Amino acid sequence: MVDEDLNQVCDTARSIFEAACGGSQSRALVEQASSSRDLWDILSQAGWLGIALPRNFRQAGLGMAGLAVLAEEAGRFSVTAPLLSTAGFFVPMVLSAAGERSCYDLLKPVLNHGHPAAVAFGEGFARGGPGRTLPSWDGQRLVGVTRQVQDAQLADLLAVVAMTDSGEMALAIVDTSCDGVVIEPCFGADPTRPLANVHLDIEIDQDHVIAGDLGMGLRFSTLALAAEMVGIAQRCVEMSAEHAVNRVQFGRPIGSFQGIKHRITNDMIATEQARSLVHAAAMILDEGDKSDLANQQRAVSMAKAMAGDAARAAALSSVQVHGALAMSWEYPVHLHLRRAWQDSELLGGSIMHYETIARLEVGKNRGGL
Repeated sequence: MVDEDLNQVCDTARSIFEAACGGSQSRALVEQASSSRDLWDILSQAGWLGIALPRNFRQAGLGMAGLAVLAEEAGRFSVTAPLLSTAGFFVPMVLSAAGERSCYDLLKPVLNHGHPAAVAFGEGFARGGPGRTLPSWDGQRLVGVTRQVQDAQLADLLAVVAMTDSGEMALAIVDTSCDGVVIEPCFGADPTRPLANVHLDIEIDQDHVIAGDLGMGLRFSTLALAAEMVGIAQRCVEMSAEHAVNRVQFGRPIGSFQGIKHRITNDMIATEQARSLVHAAAMILDEGDKSDLANQQRAVSMAKAMAGDAARAAALSSVQVHGALAMSWEYPVHLHLRRAWQDSELLGGSIMHYETIARLEVGKNRGGL
């Protein structure tokens, strides 16, 4: 993972995010989620919206390794711009469905003009099998509802996972300003990352519906979420350690108490383990061995499950270390906890991914008998 390009992305992103969000109070971060586009313009001009594309793809991509680095830094600073939805979800899903040769025309509005985008994954899509609830496409009309779509209110384009009449999944690219697209805000744990129910009853051109494989895009999107949660966990560990050194009780820093010290140490270890799994999975995805999709899914599920557990634990520890201060609008610790809760359940919670790993291991062992 040591790469000059990746180091440059890390350093530049940290500088940009720290300037835009590093000193913000919680209330300011919530307000930024629905107002300021200054940060978005910077991200677009930096060329990072297409960072998930393969290396050297029209001089835009750094693959999953680049996306993981960028998402982790965004997680550290609770970035409110729809970066994850656009660069981490939309671009990989379109690439997966259309293929490297055909995706560029569909991605032009994002890559060339900086339009924010989002993905309507649909209920149960990450889980697969029975229980999926997706809009339907009959060759002309796209009809249905997708619930809890991240950043739908901020998006100009929406990639909708839909079911065709033949029972296959397809990806429909929708302009959110069109008649027949109704975006209804709904409750989410994280007020800096809005969710919405998307109601669709719209005619859509066949050129904007891609009936390709969505598996690679789902794995990229899931791993991008894991990388962001590593950033959340890292920032919470840093904030806990800083507060534990500076907060004095009974004449000594609270960080000297074993209960505090050991908890922060455990969170730090879990964060490093999750980061290692994310980086390992990113390398596996970038190698692109399509003959071993089970190994790709195993690596992604391990990273997502571990990162979700680490982020939730570190954020909860940070709230407890900070005490009542953590719940005030002057301090963003509680927002990290809210984002960790929301991220950890999106595209499958830890339990689902541990079950996926178990099924893959059982299948591998049976195959060897």
